Amino acid sequence: HASGSDSSSAPENFGATEGVQRRLLRTTEGAAIRRFLYDVDVFDALQSFLVSRDSRPLRHKVIDALAEQWATWRFAGRRGRRRAPREFGPRSSAASANWGQWRRDDPYRLPAAALKSSRTAWRLVLRRQLQFLFWPPWRLPYRTTVGLSRVVVASLSIGARALLRAA
Repeated sequence: HASGSDSSSAPENFGATEGVQRRLLRTTEGAAIRRFLYDVDVFDALQSFLVSRDSRPLRHKVIDALAEQWATWRFAGRRGRRRAPREFGPRSSAASANWGQWRRDDPYRLPAAALKSSRTAWRLVLRRQLQFLFWPPWRLPYRTTVGLSRVVVASLSIGARALLRAA
């Protein structure tokens, strides 16, 4: 390694994996995701995907993708081969200009203003999803009984079909 560390030490990921997720959801790059989640009733969208006849082709694609992943995982496990963990290098100069140099003690440093505005935006999204869940008053009992049972059965069905295809 160019950093001078010995090869026996664990590779540093420089906060890349977790940092990308945190930055995407907590900065302006996540604004489109927040807007989508604000406008869409997530439970209805999930139920529509899992139960609707119109989404059947997409469900078949998901089943195929899951089966392929599980088959690849099983094949690699039998052969004793596992994917090597990814190694990430230090931040590029372009990323460092906005986010600063990576530090082990604070790998996901974000400006305080970005964190505050992001928390406010995510509170609005959560409040909106709770409105979808609780209003009108009959919606929660329906979703906890009929809706949830449909989602669970459909999810188990997709998982079972994917496992059968992977075998």
